[in-house]
Amino acid sequence: HFAKHVSKAAFEWRLRGMSWLESTFTEENGGEPPLLQVACSDDIALGSHNCDLVYSADGRVRLRELYPRCTLAIRHLSFPPSTINLKYRFLIKHADGEFKQWGETGHECSKQKIYFGPDVQTSGDSTTPLGIFGLTHKELLASSWVQDDT
Repeated sequence: HFAKHVSKAAFEWRLRGMSWLESTFTEENGGEPPLLQVACSDDIALGSHNCDLVYSADGRVRLRELYPRCTLAIRHLSFPPSTINLKYRFLIKHADGEFKQWGETGHECSKQKIYFGPDVQTSGDSTTPLGIFGLTHKELLASSWVQDDT
């Protein structure tokens, strides 16, 4: 019976003050734009695995590496790396109060991969558009996906 190996979790993360994201990172870096601007959620326990959600306004999530790139993703935090078998989907709240699915439902089993989500780009993958619903951070702020700066 394989169901005993399944852990389920639903996690709602509200990024408050989205318009302040980039300037707050600059302030925290002594007035200089930092090399990396990533907001992280609280940890999420998925069975024996720890994960969190990450948001990057410019798509950079690793300091010294060009890839992977993504704006919003689940990050597998296990160290040393362990194999995770993960099925996921992202629901984004619209101004009408309804949650809409962003991207396809993902199902991946990997020991090497750390980031999972609809816009995760790996080396040589330029076909996946960056951004929630393909929007840049600035476009997202002006869209109906952000209400009251959240």
